[in-house]
Amino acid sequence: MGLESVHNVKFMIKWKSRSNGIMKIKKAGAMKPIVSFDIDMTLLDHKTWRIPESAMKAVEMLRKTYRIVIATGRDMDAGYSTSLRDQIHPDAI
Repeated sequence: MGLESVHNVKFMIKWKSRSNGIMKIKKAGAMKPIVSFDIDMTLLDHKTWRIPESAMKAVEMLRKTYRIVIATGRDMDAGYSTSLRDQIHPDAI
């Protein structure tokens, strides 16, 4: 699945549990939970302006089971954000 904006994706969301905040997306007959991250002060190290290798390893481990979603107020198509978007390869923004 390529990069898609959430508002362009047709899907059904079901809450698995309000306490853990995990949602499931139903698309093409398959249910897969999602994990969402903010960029600033969550994945991005503001000292180096890079995403640490340890964070990327965690994202790649989660990708095996979950859809990776970036939840940010950042314009991910802006020049200063595209390298971060391309590094993470989220399923949706």
